[in-house]
Amino acid sequence: MGSEGTARLGFVIREFDAVADAPEVAAILWEAREAASWSEEALRETALLPGVAAFVSARGGAITGIVVGRQVLDEAEILNLAVRQRERRQGEGRALVQRVLQQFVERQVSRVF
Repeated sequence: MGSEGTARLGFVIREFDAVADAPEVAAILWEAREAASWSEEALRETALLPGVAAFVSARGGAITGIVVGRQVLDEAEILNLAVRQRERRQGEGRALVQRVLQQFVERQVSRVF
C-alpha cells in the first residue's frame, strides 16, 4: 500500500525517528500487551543496530503505530509491531508490515520471519 493509499485511510507511514519518536512509541508499546515493551532507550539503541528498518504510522501528526525489523545477511525478522488500541482494525498494522517488507525486498532479503 503506497503513501497515497494510507493517506486515503487517514494515516501516513514514515520512517521512525529514534530521537523524536521514542517517547510516543515507548508509550504505544507499553499499552500494547501483545508487543514487547521497549523503553525509550531500548528503542534508540535498537534503531542504531545494523540492518534495522523501523517505521511509524501517524494520524494528524500523532504516532499511532510502530513496526521494527532487522536484516541479517539475506534474512530478516520482524522484531516488534504495535498499533494504539483505538486505531486498530483500520489497516495500520497491515500497512506497517507491508512497508517493512517492502524495505526488505529493496534490500534483497530472501526470507522474513
